[in-house]
Amino acid sequence: MIEIEQARKLIQDQLDWNPTELVSLQQAVGRTTAREAVSDLDSPPFDKSLVDGFAIADYAEQLDYRILETVTAGQVPKKSLGEPSFSPGSQAGEDKASGQQDALLTGTAPAIRIMTGCPIPEGASGVVMVEDSRETGPDQVRLEGCRFRPGQNILPRGTVIEKGGHLLPAHHTVRAHDLGALAEFGIVDLEVYRKTRVAVLATGDELVDPAETPGPGQIRNSNGSLLESLARNCHAEVRQLGVARDDRESLEAAIRKGLENDILVIAGGVSAGILDLIPQCLARQQVHQVFHKVNLKPGKPLWFGKSEQGTLVFGLPGNPVSALVCFRLFVEPVIRSKNAGRCEWDSFRPGTVAERFEHRGGRRTLWPAEVTLESGQPRLRRLDWKGSADQVTFLKANCLADLGSRPRTFAEGDEIPFLPFHAEPSF
Repeated sequence: MIEIEQARKLIQDQLDWNPTELVSLQQAVGRTTAREAVSDLDSPPFDKSLVDGFAIADYAEQLDYRILETVTAGQVPKKSLGEPSFSPGSQAGEDKASGQQDALLTGTAPAIRIMTGCPIPEGASGVVMVEDSRETGPDQVRLEGCRFRPGQNILPRGTVIEKGGHLLPAHHTVRAHDLGALAEFGIVDLEVYRKTRVAVLATGDELVDPAETPGPGQIRNSNGSLLESLARNCHAEVRQLGVARDDRESLEAAIRKGLENDILVIAGGVSAGILDLIPQCLARQQVHQVFHKVNLKPGKPLWFGKSEQGTLVFGLPGNPVSALVCFRLFVEPVIRSKNAGRCEWDSFRPGTVAERFEHRGGRRTLWPAEVTLESGQPRLRRLDWKGSADQVTFLKANCLADLGSRPRTFAEGDEIPFLPFHAEPSF
């Protein structure tokens, strides 16, 4: 029997990455990039206006401007404002400003009406917001009430990003809000790692379909639904193999189908009972055993191996909570790693105990708990769990508390590691 960390290391030694494929932008959400994405142009591609208003070369308070033209969305300026006549703050600028004001009084100072996002006309030193303007005649406007400065309301070319600039790195999981930026730079296809193909097989003579009413000695097949949903939640492509009965012919037929995938997850048949035939059946299908049994409660009977074709095989315990714990610890990180082209093991996080409780010890125990943030810190409450078949308590749980293997009294405030049910929790 090996420790959790040893099991993870042995699994990692058998890992390889999925091949890559090209997908459309809309198919890329949740997928992992295989290479860096870069911009194909400057953003903005030209000096642009940040507001609706008037582009001018210089500003003088309470004087009129003549509107040369109006530039709306999709248009470019056809006229120039010439050279700015002064730079505020310089002696020469003050002299020129006096001359400029004289020119403005004659109604000859030019302005160009411009909409938000439009290219800045040649010779403009800034844009005055339309809210700071007042029409004083046909094609004439007075600009007032603003504190003008050079560059005002102009976003220079390439300020956001320059052509060839970094957008997304390789091994980035694409989010829905990434798509707008990618589309802006002409990226309509992305090279991503192919989704991991996972086959799910439940085993046992006692299992019936969830839609059926169980007879004497029977139970509904909850493992099939559980493991399929967990795999889909990791962005895997799932093949549901149904239920194999506890005989070699049925098991081996299902196993052969499962080995056509990247990962085969089997629930049940790996413990020490007389009908726990999975290890034997896997060996007959040339699946090499890497390890069997982990110092873990629940989850001790975990079996792991690899086929000659490279399929990773996880034999999970048949009790649904044991299967859930083993999947979260070992299978989920492997799916995410293969999807991402690199190892993505989750670490236990630090938390504190909310209420005193006793732990009897034995195997290293991962107990269902509820973690909440209190004063910004994770606080864990151990739930009243009835054992490996008790899935109802897990409806209230959002993490696994690591109680260790030694008998211990946990007091309020004691530190305790925990593993969230999801790789990216809100705490």
